[in-house]
Amino acid sequence: MVFLQGVKERLSLFIILLIGVEFSSQAQYTKDDLDIFKKREQQVIRKNDSTDIASILTGKVYALRQTYSINSQFFNDANPGDASLRYDGVWIEHINMQYDLSTQQVIVLLKTKYNEKYVSIDSEKVTYFNINGSVFKKVTQDSLMADGIYQIAYAGVQSNLYIKRIKNRVEKISDKITVQFNPVNYYFVTNSLGTFSITSKNDFLNAYGNNPQIKNMLKEYAIKFNKHRIEEGLLTALRVMESKSVTE
Repeated sequence: MVFLQGVKERLSLFIILLIGVEFSSQAQYTKDDLDIFKKREQQVIRKNDSTDIASILTGKVYALRQTYSINSQFFNDANPGDASLRYDGVWIEHINMQYDLSTQQVIVLLKTKYNEKYVSIDSEKVTYFNINGSVFKKVTQDSLMADGIYQIAYAGVQSNLYIKRIKNRVEKISDKITVQFNPVNYYFVTNSLGTFSITSKNDFLNAYGNNPQIKNMLKEYAIKFNKHRIEEGLLTALRVMESKSVTE
């Protein structure tokens, strides 16, 4: 009995020492240390090819396809297109890229000698990109447009047309869960008078000081601004204005 009591005492002492060591090893880590450990757990992919931009393009692995999605979340519904990009002040050409309109993420296909993966890069560092001829630009500190990435659908001498493109993610539940992405677009015209949100013909006329020349032009060319053709109407109106030198 004395022997067993001694064993128990030694075992108890060992457990207490072990707990103390474990507590001490955890206590030595500062908040900064724990933050570093947390960051290391996040999967990061870096491009590393002949252009040597491994330290520039960084991001998290992106799941390219949505399970049971009815349509695409991307600006370009097809596969990633040939693109150019200004990222963190560096100009990069001929990369495969997509723009996720549901999350406003810029997606790049990065290749290494071992594999290839889609990566969501840091959107805060993106100032400009061009996908298959469609131009996007980061807008900041505008009087009307919220900070973010906008498509420059038209760039003229007198006016520009900016479009904020969004696809809202909607889940539908029946025998299975399906996902649908519904497009919503916001239109802005910029000219020498300022920035204007356009939802109707009256908004467009107001953007140009209700110029009677422009009003007559819209009538002459039968330019419509109805709900489903507003983008077409805006592009037509701006092109005609430039070609006819109609000013505000």
